[in-house]
Order: sequence, then C-alpha cells, then structure tokens
Amino acid sequence: MADGILKVGTITTSSGSGTITLGQSGETVNFPSGVSITGPNTGKIVNIKYVDYGVASNLSTTSTSPVEISSNLRIDFTPVSASNKIRMEVCYYGIESSTADLETRIYYDPAGTPTSFSSNRSAPRSPTGGYNAYTTTWYFNSWSGLRTCSPYFNSSNGNSVSANNGQSFLRIVFTIMEFVQ
Repeated sequence: MADGILKVGTITTSSGSGTITLGQSGETVNFPSGVSITGPNTGKIVNIKYVDYGVASNLSTTSTSPVEISSNLRIDFTPVSASNKIRMEVCYYGIESSTADLETRIYYDPAGTPTSFSSNRSAPRSPTGGYNAYTTTWYFNSWSGLRTCSPYFNSSNGNSVSANNGQSFLRIVFTIMEFVQ
C-alpha cells in the first residue's frame, strides 16, 4: 500500500465502542512537534532520563556561589512537547554537614554559559554531622530543543558541605521527567 495522508476530523469504531489501534506490533506512531494529546491519558510520563552516580572521591564545596556537582551528572534532554511539564529531582544519599546547609539548584548549558532554572533548595544540617539522605524536586514548564541540564550546589554560609564524602556506596541520582498536562 502506498504511503499517504488521511485527513479526518474524528475516528470512531464502526460499532461506536471498543478499541481503536494505531499501527501494529513493531511499528512506531509518530506525533510531530506541536501536536497536543488530550483526553483521559494526559498526566502520564512521556520522557524520562536519569543518572545514578556513585563516586569514591569527596564532592564537597565551601563556595557560597553555585558550582556544578559533577559533569558526570549532566543529562541531555529534549522534551517531546514544549507544552508539557518537566519535573527534575536530585537525590543525595550521603550529605554531610553540621555547620552549613547544602543548597541545590539546576542549571542548563553547564559547558557554555550556565543558566539557572531554579531557586536554591536547602538540605538541612545534620546535628551530628553524619550521613543524611535528601531529595530536592522542582517543576518547570517545558521548552523546545535540546538542553544539557546539571545539578549545582553550594554552602549556605561558606562552611564545608559534602554531597558524597568520598564513600563509594553513597550516591547522587539526578532525574528529569516530562509529563503531559
């Protein structure tokens, strides 16, 4: 059968109820840029990328200005649609500080001119200076095209904060999810 364009206003089943299948096993149904999908299936995740990073070196800073945690946490992300919503999350498993808050924000284009997506979110101090787990989450409007995103961190007051403290079993997970509104 020749490829062609089908132009209709509505597609329904011949019986008025049941399932309509687009494509068959092994095929891909493509929705071009700018197409909106509405109805009961909205609110679903349509794109997700993450980095699970464990490293044996100490990831710490005394800087009160944001610095990139590690270039190993960078994610190249192209949204499916500029009308969707984006959720970004940084999970630290091993924060250590008793004298400062570890503050986190997300930047894009870390290799060029870093631009902040977000305001700081603070991980609370540990009264004992021991290891803590902490998750920071932001929600954004989507965008068009590729962006390289990376989490940054800083100290709230210039005292040392550590996002890993050199323990290889401690991890940082950076996740970007796109979902239909």
